[in-house]
Amino acid sequence: MKTFKNTLIAFCAVILAGCTNLPTMSDRASKIQIHKQSSVLLAGCKKLGPADATISALQMAEIVYDAAIAKARDNAAALGGDSMVIFDVEHTISGLTNAVTVHATALQCY
Repeated sequence: MKTFKNTLIAFCAVILAGCTNLPTMSDRASKIQIHKQSSVLLAGCKKLGPADATISALQMAEIVYDAAIAKARDNAAALGGDSMVIFDVEHTISGLTNAVTVHATALQCY
């Protein structure tokens, strides 16, 4: 009975850890245009700097990915950007935790 109780407590701890608050997209981040590759159309844009973001959580990969993109967009907006180019996305798994790193550059195009 004691083993069952310990297992139940551990299971509940894992479930509650999955309820982690992930960043949501702010109003300013929602205005950032996303480009998946650099092109000649962005040649006139001013590069403002990296807008990289890493999110790690006990959530499904898609949820962590969306949170990392939202954070990168917010980082681009914080730099004064109106656009960003994503040039790499890394996904790693450690146990039950998904981690997503978005490598992006903030741009001012307009």
